[in-house]
Amino acid sequence: MNVLVVVESCFSNTHRFAEAVAAGLTEFRVSARVVEAAAQEWDLENVDLLVVGAPIHHRGLPNRLSRALAGTQGATPKSFGVAEWLEGMPHWEGGRAAAFDCGTGNGFINGSAVHQITRRLHQRGVEVLTSERFLVEAMLGPAVPEDLARARKWGSSLASFGGKTGETAQLWISARPQGPAGRQAEPEVLAPAKAAVRLSAAQQLAMHRPAPTATRSPA
Repeated sequence: MNVLVVVESCFSNTHRFAEAVAAGLTEFRVSARVVEAAAQEWDLENVDLLVVGAPIHHRGLPNRLSRALAGTQGATPKSFGVAEWLEGMPHWEGGRAAAFDCGTGNGFINGSAVHQITRRLHQRGVEVLTSERFLVEAMLGPAVPEDLARARKWGSSLASFGGKTGETAQLWISARPQGPAGRQAEPEVLAPAKAAVRLSAAQQLAMHRPAPTATRSPA
């Protein structure tokens, strides 16, 4: 399975998440390559899954004006980003993709770059199987450490449905158990041995726990 991760990053935070996603993929011996959108690479001939990631600027994808503003605050943005990459992307009928964005929160007020990424991919015949939001502590960063770890697990989950297509892949994603705050929990298939150890420990504890004694309820 070959995965291409296309990313735009102004303060390096989104790029760190992209690298974490790629690291999670490679744990399952998946070939994952991270490229900047500015490289203008559109060769998808041997790509099985496309992952596109961008920061949220003004509640959407970065544009020329938002990048210029980021530049006044210490960023080193490129003039060509994910929005332009998607505009130049050839039609990829039947292609599969995943999308993620990076922001300071999950609320409506924070907006979404994923929605625009998904819409533009659909316009090019691409099926977006799943998407995710990763958090930074402030506009300039740093990345929330727990979300860097979550990005790596998300990458691993992308590797685990590599053989699934269409509705099968979407059903697999929707069936994943939900973690805290509605986040999808790490699939047990990623660490079956660990799950078995937890179950065994729980069984052993139940076996050695003394039987409860009857107590009187207070009057």
